[in-house]
Amino acid sequence: MGALAHPLLPYWPTDLSAEKRLVTGRRYMDFSIRQLAWQFDQLDVSRGEVHVKVFGGTAVVGIGAAAKPAVGKLNSEAAIEVLEAWGSKIIESSLGGNLCQQLQFHTGTGEMALRWLGKTRAEDVIDE
Repeated sequence: MGALAHPLLPYWPTDLSAEKRLVTGRRYMDFSIRQLAWQFDQLDVSRGEVHVKVFGGTAVVGIGAAAKPAVGKLNSEAAIEVLEAWGSKIIESSLGGNLCQQLQFHTGTGEMALRWLGKTRAEDVIDE
C-alpha cells in the first residue's frame, strides 16, 4: 500500500470557512499529510509501518529573490514539521535545489525513482 501527495503551499489557512478549508485542503502540505495519516489510521496501519519518503522543495518561484524563502523551502519545512509531530521517520529524501525533479512512485512496492531533468532550472521550465 502506498500514498502520494503533491501539495502546492505549506500551511492550511485558518481564516477560511470550514467548508472552503475542506475543499481546498489538499493544496496544503500540513493538511495533506494529516489527511494521509488519518487514512492510514482508518486502515489500521500503525505509524511504525509507514515508510516516509519526502521529495521536492525545488525553488520554482523566486529563484534569486533573497527577500523571503521560496515556497519549495517552506513546503519542505512544513512537511518535516508535520511528519515529526506525527511521529514519522523519514527514510529517504531529496529536498531543495534549483533543478527540476521527476519522480516515479510504485504504490505496491514503495520504490521511488528520482531523475534530475538535466541542467534545467525549475524557473526555466515554468517560463516556457
